[in-house]
Amino acid sequence: VRIQTWISKMKLAGYDCEWVDVEKYLTKYPVNGTHVTNKKGMETHCKNDILNLSFMTDGIIKYNGIYYIVEIKTESVYKYQSQTEPFPDHIVQATCYSTALGIDKVIFIYEDRNLCNKKAYLVNVTEDMKQQLVVGKIEEVENYVRDDIVPPKTDNLKHCSYCNYKDVCKIY
Repeated sequence: VRIQTWISKMKLAGYDCEWVDVEKYLTKYPVNGTHVTNKKGMETHCKNDILNLSFMTDGIIKYNGIYYIVEIKTESVYKYQSQTEPFPDHIVQATCYSTALGIDKVIFIYEDRNLCNKKAYLVNVTEDMKQQLVVGKIEEVENYVRDDIVPPKTDNLKHCSYCNYKDVCKIY
């Protein structure tokens, strides 16, 4: 919230930067299937019914006339120090948000939660990334469901964090 608030005040400090309400953005530039379901502070919960995506975005800015999705991540000092680019999972997240919001530029602001140092990275999402990382993956999952096939187990337990089936999956 602190970072979002300061970004939203940049225009007052003379920068060509405007905090953009996600719902107003989608009204002006609608994306087929995407709508706002809830707002919590400066974060906005969106859904895309066509892609079956549900996500919380930190915000949108218009900087020097160009729209950007802004995502803020906090991490330990050790993780922060070794980081030189967005993490692969965050690139997938950026691609999902880009696909659902129709904005191809995503700024990640990483903050070291111990010392509050910051790093920022720009991800330029391409149509190929959208196809491979979002649309193709969704089609793959829908094919598993349609064919009544259990997909292969993941090797990355981090992917299990939000899964409704993680307890059942451990049995097998």
